[in-house]
Amino acid sequence: PSIGLPASGMGNIPAFTAVNNGTTPVTASVTVTPTNKQVYAYIPSANTAAVSVIDLAANKTIATIPVELSPIGVAVSPDGTKVYVTNQQSGSISVINTVTSTTLATIKTAFGSNPTGVVVNPDGSKVYVTNHQLNTVLVISAITNIVIDTIAVGTSPYGLCISPDGAKVY
Repeated sequence: PSIGLPASGMGNIPAFTAVNNGTTPVTASVTVTPTNKQVYAYIPSANTAAVSVIDLAANKTIATIPVELSPIGVAVSPDGTKVYVTNQQSGSISVINTVTSTTLATIKTAFGSNPTGVVVNPDGSKVYVTNHQLNTVLVISAITNIVIDTIAVGTSPYGLCISPDGAKVY
């Protein structure tokens, strides 16, 4: 038989009884398969300093998460547990917990940096953010939410993307 949990990996598993009709111990493997097939879109609203969570199947807003001023860029972690939002006017990045629809952390950038583009590497360990006014890309640890490197780039970087293997950021 199978048992299921939501995609978050959190929830209650219905009670069940494992029966061993043999005389020797049995080692069993449990495979957890997500049952929550919901798909969400995270839409920043610069006018309201918030991110709307849209349930795409129901075509409706299910949450509005306050962030800092002028949210513009959005990236979702590969495992779907976190959303990173660049707040251009505030000079910050909001880290959102997708299970609770709350802000976990706010990462400050340099004054006047105007963070815009954001991408998460394929293993979810690093987040890259463009600083439009400072001509840099920040490298952020997704574990600690701390800037671990600043890379000088060309004039006015805005968007960025990452190669499927995570080896290159463009």
